[in-house]
Amino acid sequence: MTAFTDPLELDIEGDELFAEPEPIEVPVGTTITLSNTGTLNRDHERMLRMAQVVSKFASTLTLRHIKVHLDADFNAPAPAWSDADNIWFATGKLGKLNDPKVITAIKGLSLHEICHILMTPRVGSNLGTWVRQNDLWRSFNALEDMRIETMMTTKYPSITEWMVALIAQHLLNNPKQYSVAFPIIVGRKYLPVELRDAVAQVYEDPASVSEMTSIVDQYVMLNLADPAQCNLAQPLIQRYDELVKQLQPANPTDAYDRATGWQRIQDPSGHDQRKEGELKSSSTSKPMSKGEQQDIIDRMKRQQSEQSDSEQSEGQSDRTPTPDSDASSKQAGRGDDNRQDREILEELLEDTLQESLDKLSDDIDNTIRQFNGEAELSSNAVATPAKAESRHADVPFEAVTASKSFGGELELLKGEYDPAWDKRQDSGKLNVLRYGVGCDVDEAFDRWELGREDAVDIECVILLDTSPSMSWTINKAYDNMWAIKRAMDKINASTTVIAFDDAARVLYSANERATYQKRVTDMGRGTEPLKALKYAKYVLAESKRAVKLIISITDGAWSQRDECDNIVRQLRKGGVLTALAYVDDTDWWNERYGDYGPGYKRSRSEITIDTHGCEVAVLVNEASQLFGLAKRLVKVGIARNLATA
Repeated sequence: MTAFTDPLELDIEGDELFAEPEPIEVPVGTTITLSNTGTLNRDHERMLRMAQVVSKFASTLTLRHIKVHLDADFNAPAPAWSDADNIWFATGKLGKLNDPKVITAIKGLSLHEICHILMTPRVGSNLGTWVRQNDLWRSFNALEDMRIETMMTTKYPSITEWMVALIAQHLLNNPKQYSVAFPIIVGRKYLPVELRDAVAQVYEDPASVSEMTSIVDQYVMLNLADPAQCNLAQPLIQRYDELVKQLQPANPTDAYDRATGWQRIQDPSGHDQRKEGELKSSSTSKPMSKGEQQDIIDRMKRQQSEQSDSEQSEGQSDRTPTPDSDASSKQAGRGDDNRQDREILEELLEDTLQESLDKLSDDIDNTIRQFNGEAELSSNAVATPAKAESRHADVPFEAVTASKSFGGELELLKGEYDPAWDKRQDSGKLNVLRYGVGCDVDEAFDRWELGREDAVDIECVILLDTSPSMSWTINKAYDNMWAIKRAMDKINASTTVIAFDDAARVLYSANERATYQKRVTDMGRGTEPLKALKYAKYVLAESKRAVKLIISITDGAWSQRDECDNIVRQLRKGGVLTALAYVDDTDWWNERYGDYGPGYKRSRSEITIDTHGCEVAVLVNEASQLFGLAKRLVKVGIARNLATA
């Protein structure tokens, strides 16, 4: 069981949740187990905010509502645990939420539980039933931890450092685990190779290293959303369990310490004592589909092949960890023979943890601010700009096509949540024909899913530059604006469009939908986006939607630059995705003046985009280039959620 330093006491009296003059609101969907008496202090406020952040993050990543609960029971079995729709944190086993190591541990634990929600077979599945019947839960869970974490870090490489930091802390906090950690470390392929090798070097049962490595390597590559591959998992789990149980007592001469096998190994996530009834299947809490998991596994295989090719080209041997030839005579804790290996391992762990903390320092600081309530986007009330005087214009076919591709890319955040028959399930309406030909019971049923119309929960503000410098590209800018607005409307996002020049005007309010024609308005005299940005900040700060986005369509030349760029920074710190769609007049210029001589012709490769601090900046002279903008937005959005939530 993982335990972190400086445990908190969560003492709350009755319904008096908050004793301080400016309490925070208990997050919707967050529950807290009350015990003893007392008041909620600053540390407890941070806990509640942590629960809110993790709930939002988990819900965004899993595309389902995940509740986060704070459990004050000091006898809780683990620092964190989950079922298919909930995550629990044992507050007494975490630590102070302003400690960077605690922050990385909480983030790692959160990601680990999300891995289970997304990828682990449910307890009612054939595999889950077999595991329970054969009393193989510890072995199954240990193998599954390694499989799902490796898959998750493959799908989202940006989370790797969080997971590495969690494992490094676990071992450093439990030095007695060095000599028995190999069975739960060998399959965590995201860990540095030299660290996994060092753990193998001090393992107490070196004779089983090669076979256990082979078993784990096979298991990690299984797609357990496929019933056929679940059958392949059973003998691997069985043999893995037998090998672990070969571990002998740490000190055979101590009559009071007779622990063997799994009794000696502590799970990094505390799951050696997971609560009963976890990960039950329901119509809204399924793991990722067979196809989705296979895509990740295929990527893992490609990476493994590329790594193998690279090692061969460099003359390296197979990376299967192999202890020294005389390792069979070494036993951790029995003499000084392997003391040097243990010291090497400890030094590696310390260096690995410090390296992860250094890489994550900015994200850790931002997370601490979130838990302190300092990173919330806030804004003073701003008057709504006047409605723009507009007229309608036709939309070119290219913009219609671009709108569809833009919306399609954003729907990657939505997933497959349209109403439809979800086939080959373990419950629902029996498919008699499929069952009659002898399918596995896990695939014998079909279930009608109503879908999730709110799965893409986006608040978007589009700022459209209508200043004089945009004169030669304004039609392209309008096409881009319409394509984005139309795409957002299609996925039920709330999207406001503000035109700015020497004033700010509402071209589309959030409750207006773009028709088959685009709205256009007259151009002003200057380029002053400050009022538009202030209003955008107000709209986004007031919104309760999960994903917040601002897109500026402009040629980049802004007045009041420092103030404008400062608002962009505030938006980013407040969790808003910031994007700039850059349009330029190179084509127009060259068409008119390019023939005058070399000194007149412009090259687009020489263009420098002033991003004003936006995370995504893309050249969008043609509507078709909006797809690249959407792709970058989705990538950055996912990466940011994984890094800071």
